[in-house]
Amino acid sequence: MAESFLFNIAESVVGKLGSLALQEFFLAWGLESELGKIMKILGAIQAVLFDAEQKGSHNQGIEAWLGMLKDVLYDAEDVVDEFECEALRRKVVKSGYTTQKVRRFFSSSNPLAFRFRMGHKLKQIRERVAEIAALKSDFGLTEQIFDRHVIHRKREMTHSFIDASNVIGREQVRDNVIETLLPSVDGENVSIIPIVGIGGIGKTTLAKLVYNDQRIVTHFDLKLWVCVSDVFELDKVIIKILDSASPGQRCTDTGIDQLQRTLREALNGRKYLLILDDVWSEDPRKWGELKTLLMGGADGSKIIVTTRSQRVAEVMGTVSVHNLSLLSHQDCLSLFFKCAFKGQQGKQNSNLKRIGEEIVRKCKGVPLAVITLGSLLYSVTDERHWEFVRDNEIWKSEEKENDILLALRLSYEHLPSYLKRCFAYCSIFPKDYVMDDIELVYLWMANGLVQSSNENQELEDIGLRYFKELCSRCFFQEFSEYAGNVKCKMHDLIHDLALSVTQNECSMVRTSTQQIPKSVRHISFPYPELLPNDLPESLQNLDRVRIICCESERKEGISSEAFIKTCFSRFQYLRFLNLSHSRFEVLPTSIGNLKHLKYLNLWQSHTIQRLPNSICKLQSLQVLLLFGCWSLEELPKDIKYMINLRWLWISMKQNYLPTGGIGCLKSLRFLFISWCDNLEYLFEDMQGLKKLRRLIISDCRRLISLPQSIKCLTALETLCIKGCENLDLIMEEGEENRYPTQFSLQKLELESLPKLVEFPQWLIQGSTNSLKVMKVEYCRKLRKLPECLLNMASLQEFQIRDCPQLNNDPIRKAGKNHELTIWLSKLKDACYDAEDIVDEFECEALLRQSTDSKVRRFFSRSNNPLVFRFKIGNRMKEIRERLDEISAQKGKFHLTERLVDERVVYRRREMTHSFVQASDVIGRESDRDKIIEYLLHHGELENLSVVPIVGIGGLGKTTLAKMVYNDERVDRNFQLKMWVCVSEDFDVTRLAKEITSSATGRSYGDLTMDQLQARLRRSLAGRKFLLVLDDVWNENLVRWVELRGLLEGCAMGSKIIVTTRSSKVASIMGIELAYNLPGLPHKDCLSLFLKWAFNAGQEKQYPNLVDIGNEIVRKCGGVPLAVRTLGSLLYASTDERHWLSIRDNEIWKLKQEENDILPVLKLSYDQIPSYLKRCFAYCSLFPKNYVLYSFELVQFWMAHGLLDLPGEDQESEDHGMQYVKELWSRSFFQDVEDHGFFFTCKMHDLVHDLAISVAQSECSTVTFLTPTVNEKIRHFSFLGTNLPGQEVPKFLHKLDRVRTIFFPVRGMGPSSETFIDACLSRFKHLRVLNLSDSCFEALPNSIGTLKHLRYLDLYRNRKITKLPNSICKLQNLQTLRLEECEKLEEIPRDIKNMSNLRFLEITTKQTSMLENGIECLSSLRYLSLFECGNLEHLFEGMQFLTSLRTLVITSCGSLTCLPHSLKHLSALETLVIGDCAKLNLMEMEYNEDFDLSLTSLVIGELPQLVTLPHWLQGCASTLQYIYIDDCPNFTALPDWTRNLTSLKRLEIIRCPELFSLPEEMHCLTALRELKIGLCPELRESPDVFGLTGLLGFVDNLALIGRAIGVKMGYCGYGDSTGIDSQQNFPPPPEFRVLHMMPPSCLACICIIHHIVAFVTARSPELIVDIAVM
Repeated sequence: MAESFLFNIAESVVGKLGSLALQEFFLAWGLESELGKIMKILGAIQAVLFDAEQKGSHNQGIEAWLGMLKDVLYDAEDVVDEFECEALRRKVVKSGYTTQKVRRFFSSSNPLAFRFRMGHKLKQIRERVAEIAALKSDFGLTEQIFDRHVIHRKREMTHSFIDASNVIGREQVRDNVIETLLPSVDGENVSIIPIVGIGGIGKTTLAKLVYNDQRIVTHFDLKLWVCVSDVFELDKVIIKILDSASPGQRCTDTGIDQLQRTLREALNGRKYLLILDDVWSEDPRKWGELKTLLMGGADGSKIIVTTRSQRVAEVMGTVSVHNLSLLSHQDCLSLFFKCAFKGQQGKQNSNLKRIGEEIVRKCKGVPLAVITLGSLLYSVTDERHWEFVRDNEIWKSEEKENDILLALRLSYEHLPSYLKRCFAYCSIFPKDYVMDDIELVYLWMANGLVQSSNENQELEDIGLRYFKELCSRCFFQEFSEYAGNVKCKMHDLIHDLALSVTQNECSMVRTSTQQIPKSVRHISFPYPELLPNDLPESLQNLDRVRIICCESERKEGISSEAFIKTCFSRFQYLRFLNLSHSRFEVLPTSIGNLKHLKYLNLWQSHTIQRLPNSICKLQSLQVLLLFGCWSLEELPKDIKYMINLRWLWISMKQNYLPTGGIGCLKSLRFLFISWCDNLEYLFEDMQGLKKLRRLIISDCRRLISLPQSIKCLTALETLCIKGCENLDLIMEEGEENRYPTQFSLQKLELESLPKLVEFPQWLIQGSTNSLKVMKVEYCRKLRKLPECLLNMASLQEFQIRDCPQLNNDPIRKAGKNHELTIWLSKLKDACYDAEDIVDEFECEALLRQSTDSKVRRFFSRSNNPLVFRFKIGNRMKEIRERLDEISAQKGKFHLTERLVDERVVYRRREMTHSFVQASDVIGRESDRDKIIEYLLHHGELENLSVVPIVGIGGLGKTTLAKMVYNDERVDRNFQLKMWVCVSEDFDVTRLAKEITSSATGRSYGDLTMDQLQARLRRSLAGRKFLLVLDDVWNENLVRWVELRGLLEGCAMGSKIIVTTRSSKVASIMGIELAYNLPGLPHKDCLSLFLKWAFNAGQEKQYPNLVDIGNEIVRKCGGVPLAVRTLGSLLYASTDERHWLSIRDNEIWKLKQEENDILPVLKLSYDQIPSYLKRCFAYCSLFPKNYVLYSFELVQFWMAHGLLDLPGEDQESEDHGMQYVKELWSRSFFQDVEDHGFFFTCKMHDLVHDLAISVAQSECSTVTFLTPTVNEKIRHFSFLGTNLPGQEVPKFLHKLDRVRTIFFPVRGMGPSSETFIDACLSRFKHLRVLNLSDSCFEALPNSIGTLKHLRYLDLYRNRKITKLPNSICKLQNLQTLRLEECEKLEEIPRDIKNMSNLRFLEITTKQTSMLENGIECLSSLRYLSLFECGNLEHLFEGMQFLTSLRTLVITSCGSLTCLPHSLKHLSALETLVIGDCAKLNLMEMEYNEDFDLSLTSLVIGELPQLVTLPHWLQGCASTLQYIYIDDCPNFTALPDWTRNLTSLKRLEIIRCPELFSLPEEMHCLTALRELKIGLCPELRESPDVFGLTGLLGFVDNLALIGRAIGVKMGYCGYGDSTGIDSQQNFPPPPEFRVLHMMPPSCLACICIIHHIVAFVTARSPELIVDIAVM
């Protein structure tokens, strides 16, 4: 039965009539009334259409009514199209570059005439529609909801029995399937094997063969056969399984619960084989429910699924799919004769055998087609009957219910409605036609079959999705790919199916006498060369034709120009015109009248010489194909006016393409330029093609170069350049290099380019994060591939063929491992998605913790718990299937299982030796002398001293050790010198052998450990030695003690120098303070750089290069190895562009040899534990020179789940702080400053480059102008804000799994609310959202949907006035920063619901916080109130903040007192109070119920503070740090100071009324640092200062030990530090005064001298730094 497609047509017409653009058009022209009436009537008709189409096949009256309706709908569509054509015409006429001549060229009737004519047409349409609507009541039609997806037609049920002797040609595939069934997969309860193929190919037959095979019978305990068909309802399928399990017993529907119990009992412990035949359901939820019930069988149970859908196979299968192949021709012949003849009958008639062979060829390997046609001819010996079957279409043959076409029709019926018409239109092509995916898409677009509801979605993308869906359902086959286009065919039987459903609309005209129904609108001429000059009589009755396809099966097209002219004049509503292989010379001028035409194909029209300029009037034209038009002299001169053109394919004889032509086609998406033999230059104005997505340039043999403007094709995704013998892709630099590369390719193909020697960087410059496919073939002179290919994480296919000079290219070799990289990428994606699902559970758990009904309503979701369970279960199943698939692929990579070392992954550094050429070293003389001075004059009375040299990789530690080792002074002082490169393998036996060998010059490979240690001791006994242990990584104290024990027994004054990157190693091994190697001074770095970059004296000839070199050296940050690396890259190069490239590029993007800076630094990274690697990598999101705050880092890592779960007694914040300190100890951080209760630090620029290099597949630094990024990136740092018109970066539209949005640059936050909206709506898996320094006024309500969000930063948004209450739905939020949001009226009223909040910073205009509910935040660890200028009262109920550890109250000028509940904060460790002019800390009295146990107290700018308040004395035994600054009335420490027994640091700054320290200072036995400054009243006398007590205190300090180090000084407000991580060796004992000493403090100098004299007398090596301000 033919399809009417009426509902789809009506839907399309109503959609077009209702479009906003058309309604505005009608409104402007006063036609809105007619429009409204038409739409109203059509709406009423639409409601009954579904019922009418179902009844039409049995009621001639309804069928005729439907025919009338279809005609008027098509006519209405034509009228709508006329409006669209007029709009396009006016767009051209009004364009800025049109002239009077152009306006005449496009002249039409005047607007009034057009309005009158179109109004008349609309009225006619309305009257016809009304007349048809009036008739519908005659047929008793009912309104029905239309099922847009599928119309089920039931197939006859199948059974399991088969006579194997009747099956031909399936033995091998049967055996293949059985081989899959017999083995048991370890640990897998049930395996599912899908068998996929088109209808009639024999899937059920194959399943029967397998089911009845004797090997299967003996292998399985139970066999079950169920024909599922299209109704996949759980209860019905279970009943069928139970019926099969118990033959003879009919199972009844006893309810789903009883059914599932019975099923599980039937399968329990039994190994079964279940056949699910003819499955159509693609619903994974339904299958998941059934599969769960089938898991109770014994291991090794199997399920075979037969289906026509690849999607079904993907949903259900756990092992690889069996795609059933077509039957061989010989097997088809055997099957045909078996069905057509009795016994030996066929052998007696050779003519019938010959005709039968031809019939079988029509079946194209489909067994059911063979059986169908063979059965039609059974016992028939009349040759004419056989010839009739041979010569007729299968779809016209007499059919029975199970014949081939009805079997195939089931596949069609299961298509969604929008795909049915798309499939049906494929019938216009002849059989065996090779279709192109883009060609099909534009055919569908030309006929309005592709619709978009999203203006941001390209119609081409929607059409390609349709194509892929038809592919997955087996409607297409024989796929190939060329230059990004997918080519395929339809099986002949599928083609017959397409013809059968379109016979009322489409007609294939094979003869001029063929009768054609008047309803036909689409005509195909498979033999156009046979067409007469005039229009055949059969076509003269038609006037509404929309498609003419002259696609010759013999590749011969129309030769009659008269026929073409007649078609143009008669068929004014043509949308699609295929005149391929035509043989006329000139296209008629009347082509310009086809204003509805959207697709024109003149493919391979070799004789055509010119196109009339009138073709440029076709404003609706979307496709113009001129490929193979070898004789075409030139393109039409006015081609620029074809403003709707989207695909252009040209071949012609022009030698250049002028500007102002193709470059003006702003709608162009696809441009193919092929076989233009004379073409030397392309058009220069390519920058206008802003929507071009695919550019193919092939076989243009004279093409010399490409225009610079090609770089401006911002939307370009695919670039293919092939067969261009003279093309040079290297573009000139300098002035002509006007354009940077702006495109981000996904696919690049270069083929047969003999002039390609060096790979042009511009081709992939902007595609680092987007390129997926790269092919380079037959470029025989290409010598080198770009190194940046190694950094392209998105690259999925990398193919090199017949490029002989690339055989040894390292990039090519690396590409061979790319498949493994892709596999790992898939695994990472699956793990991330699994993590998201786990997060969903956590969110749900947090939600359910709430018991308050009001709160539950606030958090209510539409989904009930059951829905949540099914949704999550479904997603978990998808994850499991993905992981199964990934796991199944691991075998091809030959991976071996290993236990994961949680600590380090070793990469061996090249072994070092002791020799150095001193003349090659620049700038380390001072460091060498300090080390030697220490070696010669310190520790002479000790048996063995260790001197660690610490610094980052590449700083020159080994070089410095070599300089010391080879110095004559060292030779004279030590009797024995030994050098051992330790590296990461701190094996004591190995080291003992190497030390002994170095001492004696002999090898000791065969000695036992006992023999070895004896030999080593004899070698060292009584000798004064120097041992250098180079490159030590070991942090295991036990191993070091063991080795050190072997070295005892030497002479006094022996020394060991240890070089290491880890201060932790230094502290374990070193008795003395480490020598922290500083960076090389800039002047020395420049000298070293010039030494490596130039031959001696050559730099004087190139002062400009020296200037550039000076800038390059600054990038190196004083690291000699970086200087040497970059200098070596430029050695002997005098090309200024090369130097500029090095200067302007990131070091991690430059070529790196094994011992260059980045690989050397990478060793440090490889040595850190795995749990630290991701933490370090994520630091790449912070810009260079960014000051990192320890708490910011920790909260950031926590938000991403990077911290291992701490122990029960350890807080996550403390755990994170350990990570910070560990990275610091390993030299990943520098400039570390201890601020009492937090740290700040920076990363060296080179270490930052290392972080970028290891994180580039996950983290990216971007701007709003960044064109594209790798779609795998999940973490983004924005260096800059948006400009007007740049609200949302283009690359964001392609991402959906982003976890971090971060604005780290001060003053450069986002200003666009559009950007915020886009992020909140698109990135539902965000963990970190840092919008600091933003300047929008309101945060959208949708913030509450980010249920995974853990970190939200609105720091320094000075415009935001309120936060939506929906923010309180963020149950997972841990960090909320609202500091310096100076206009924020109040914090959200339901903040108490944010039960997971741990870190909260607030600035608000509120006067009181009594009712905000902060006291309910029981998870809160850190609370800061900053610049709350109106705040007078804090909230009571602080005692409920049982986890609060840090409380900061600063710049709250109206605050008068603290709440009494503060005293019950039992977990509080740090209290910071500052700049609160009215605050009186003395009001709260101390009593027994104080629970405070502070460890840090910071007080500043409190004018009312006289002394420390009494209520603090409850913390006297726990306080370790007290800082008091700028308290003008502070006079003295309290009398309970003596109780501060744990105090380690005391700082008092800018307290002018402080006149003495208490005599009890000597009781502070733990004190290590005392800093006093700008306290002028302390000048009276030493006695007032409390000298006696202080000397006692210093005495105590002196007894602590030499390795501690003591400082007395001042570094600024909260800015003090212990031992400077960058300080070198201390000089010999001396007194150093830090900072300036104002004259008012000179009276204290005598005190200082007393202190220093006392301390140095007691402990000569103790360092005392005192700063008195």
